[in-house]
Amino acid sequence: MGNGNLPYPFPDAVSEFSVESTDLGAQDGGHVGGMVNVVTKSGTDRYHGEAFEFIRNNYIDATNFFSSTPDTLHQNQYGGTFGGPILRNKLFAFAAYQRWQADQSQSNTQATVPTAQDLTGNWSATDGTPGISGSNACNSTHAPIQLVDPLTGTKLAGNQYATAPTYNASALALQAYLPAINPALDPNNCGFVFYAIPYKVTDNQFVTRVDYTVSPKQNIYGRYFVDGYQFPAYFDKNNILITTQSGNIQRVQTFTLGDAYTFSPKFVNAAHISILRRVNDRGYAPNDINAATLGVDVYQSVPNGLQMSEGKFTIGGGTNSVAHFNDNTASIDDDVTWIKGKHQIAFGGEWVQNQLNIGNAYEGNGIFTFNGEYSGSGPKGGNTIGDQNLDFLMGTLGSSSPFQQSKQQQNALRGPIPSLYVQDTYHATPGLTLVGGLRYGPNVMPHDYFNRGVVFNQADFVANKTSSVYPNAPAGTLYYGDPGVTRQFTNNSWGQFSPNVGISFDPVGNGKTVLRAGGALMFDNPAFFTSQRNQQNPPFATAVTNTQTSSSGPVLLSAPWSQGAITSSPFPQPAVPSPSQALFFAQSQFIVMPQQFKPAYTIQWTLSVQRELSRGWQATIDYIGNTTRHDPVGYPFDPAVFIPGVWGPGGTGCAGIVTTGPAAVKPGAANGNCSTTGNETSRFLLTQENPAGTNSAGKATGGNQYEGSGSGSVIIDDEATSNYHGLIASIQHRMSNTFSLLGNWTWSKCLNIEDAQGDLASTTVENPNNLAMDYGPCGSDYRHIENVVLVAKSGFNNQLNRVEKLVVNDWELAPLIHIQSGQPFTVTAGQDNSLTDVGNDRPNLVPGVNPYAEAKFRKAAGEANREYLNPAAFAQVTATCTSTTTGGCPYLGTYGNISKNSFRGPDALQFDAQISRIFTIHENWSTTFRLEAFNVLNHPDFNPPSGATTGSLAASSGSAAALTSSTFGQVSSTFNQARVFQGSVKLNF
Repeated sequence: MGNGNLPYPFPDAVSEFSVESTDLGAQDGGHVGGMVNVVTKSGTDRYHGEAFEFIRNNYIDATNFFSSTPDTLHQNQYGGTFGGPILRNKLFAFAAYQRWQADQSQSNTQATVPTAQDLTGNWSATDGTPGISGSNACNSTHAPIQLVDPLTGTKLAGNQYATAPTYNASALALQAYLPAINPALDPNNCGFVFYAIPYKVTDNQFVTRVDYTVSPKQNIYGRYFVDGYQFPAYFDKNNILITTQSGNIQRVQTFTLGDAYTFSPKFVNAAHISILRRVNDRGYAPNDINAATLGVDVYQSVPNGLQMSEGKFTIGGGTNSVAHFNDNTASIDDDVTWIKGKHQIAFGGEWVQNQLNIGNAYEGNGIFTFNGEYSGSGPKGGNTIGDQNLDFLMGTLGSSSPFQQSKQQQNALRGPIPSLYVQDTYHATPGLTLVGGLRYGPNVMPHDYFNRGVVFNQADFVANKTSSVYPNAPAGTLYYGDPGVTRQFTNNSWGQFSPNVGISFDPVGNGKTVLRAGGALMFDNPAFFTSQRNQQNPPFATAVTNTQTSSSGPVLLSAPWSQGAITSSPFPQPAVPSPSQALFFAQSQFIVMPQQFKPAYTIQWTLSVQRELSRGWQATIDYIGNTTRHDPVGYPFDPAVFIPGVWGPGGTGCAGIVTTGPAAVKPGAANGNCSTTGNETSRFLLTQENPAGTNSAGKATGGNQYEGSGSGSVIIDDEATSNYHGLIASIQHRMSNTFSLLGNWTWSKCLNIEDAQGDLASTTVENPNNLAMDYGPCGSDYRHIENVVLVAKSGFNNQLNRVEKLVVNDWELAPLIHIQSGQPFTVTAGQDNSLTDVGNDRPNLVPGVNPYAEAKFRKAAGEANREYLNPAAFAQVTATCTSTTTGGCPYLGTYGNISKNSFRGPDALQFDAQISRIFTIHENWSTTFRLEAFNVLNHPDFNPPSGATTGSLAASSGSAAALTSSTFGQVSSTFNQARVFQGSVKLNF
């Protein structure tokens, strides 16, 4: 009810499961796409139930293709159901419970920590001795690295301190939490450690239903379902590195009360009240430490959680922050069915009230980043990288993004989802049925209980006009209370009418051939999460980065707000500050809605032919098509503007580079490129339009207050499109005494601009000024999918004695074969050739070179064993440019000729099977023993080189789909598991 998204009850508690993939009727059309409907079992006048247990372990399982050790999974799933009468023919009850638990040792992870020798000041083992070739046994090149003291810049002779250095006290306190080095696994004393993060998951489900026959005309039922999922995070005082895995404790509850009243055989009313509550607690282990535990002088938002990125080891993570998510939904609906002559008329409506509450520590404890530049370049920083562990021990955080801290991200979103509908099913003749309906479902955007949110007005920004609510806010930023700003921070869409039509026709009249066709225009109510980032804009969840200045030393681990651009901590701050309390900082991220956000709508159509053949066979051909407009897309409204050409003598030329105000840069040297990665902040669009705006108090209000780039300030736009065409051919043999068979083949083609992102906090398109460049295959565009499912039972009754029947009968064999074409993925440049700081550039495809390596995969690492794409087939758009190219590089500011998702991963084949034996104990008592095997052939299905989520546009050099990656084009993982066996026993009565 209420189109809520819930975990499914386990199969033994389900009596009916259906999936509607397209052209939903007016009653069910609240969301575009498929609808899954699950009906739980009910009690009857006879007691019935079952008990079961499924066991899975690693004793006879296979080993994954890329693993050197067998799977260690131990999984147990058990439970039961029971139903029957409370009052005969009047009151019935049903209850079911299942517990699922899994325990597994994950693959070993490697990290590099400071050694005992490093702690004395002798870094010659971990970094080699400068001047002695091949002396670095800890580096694959064996080349030594010349280290300098991060605080003084003094070169370390032989990579050794003359006397024991004074390391940062907080770093030494953290050193005690790092894992000990096993000399047997680290014979060269490099600091290598190996560890596995514990993995243990439990899930408990309980569902109950009570049905009450009040009278022959009225029936009432109530259903309660609860699911408790626990995936704990771990903390070990002897190994803090295991905190990179986040915990997740989740509890989902739903209650439904339904009433069906029959006024007459032709007039029935059904009403429901539903309540859904989801609570999700995420984060670190409760006994984890934070930075204050180490003596760091910094405000801590929560008592547990330390996040650090160090280059050689990592602690915590961005999605590990302590957070509480609570989603509450209440709905009431009423449906009337009225049969009048040849018409079956249905009408009714629904009111859904939703709450989304989020309390996320986010970066409330800060993020500490070391990159090794100070031990390679000295206290002013630079491009020479030394040893990240030395920077860590000295407490010198990296210069580009050393320390960032924020307020908590908080939401208290409220909003209704109303709808009305009417639908008529007209049985014109015994062989012709016509359907027509209309649904009215306006989109009412949610509002924040505390009125948090932002509107960005371009005209006010250009005019340097600031808010009357928060006068210190950047120009163009408006808040609730400013003229024309609503609580939703965008306009609602009231005129959303969704019509649908359908036809069912029997051209022969014998009931064996049916033609069906339908069409619908459907609006999709956007999820509350679509706009939730708007409530986290400054001053409500400000993230502040402290950076080194030209006159300050490095930002320090022990006191990150003591020196740098900001010399006093801006935290804590109130959740909803008053105008005098509100703080705004340069390069703050703003995510806003347009003045009129248009919810997506989809036009769907379908045509199918179904033919009943002899002996229980049935064939179907089904065509499905749709097109969608106004898909949401993240659009950066402050990208870096590419300025072509080169500097002239005396700083002339390069018009558009901001050389005054807080984002100013000095003119470049003659013949140097106007646009570089080092002057992006001076080329951000808003900075160019308003470089140095201030308010009456002298506070900065100009473009530098907005964070630029594709992951910076974003407008949640609605201009993306998508379409889908699919042909499904299937043949089915209904279950008889011996077997059933279902075989289907799907050919489909899906094209879009952007896959659904959920949380639109950045952009995934290559060129925001030309969305058509990203119009290509969807991330889910699997062109060919084949499935064959057979269930065969043994039932020999002739010429067999009792013993023979006991041996050969009641066996069941059920193989399942699944084949699908390769997963689409995108090859990215891995570098910013366009110099727009969007970060999704793609390279060129070299003409005449096969982009696929067509090599056989082997378990060993390296290009010869794992190459899927041929690196020679790809080139950066700037590949022909060198530092001596006259007049700059003409290819800077351009994009490659490769489109989104234009490459396909390997095809996939999965063969599963189960064999079971049913033993009849007594008339209504039986037990079933079953053995299941997943991936019987142990056939590895490889992920594409990106190793990332389907449809992602990976742009970092760490992705094997990025041309700059050292492992470009190589596969490294499988998306299916190695062969796994599972045994079960089930008792039915």
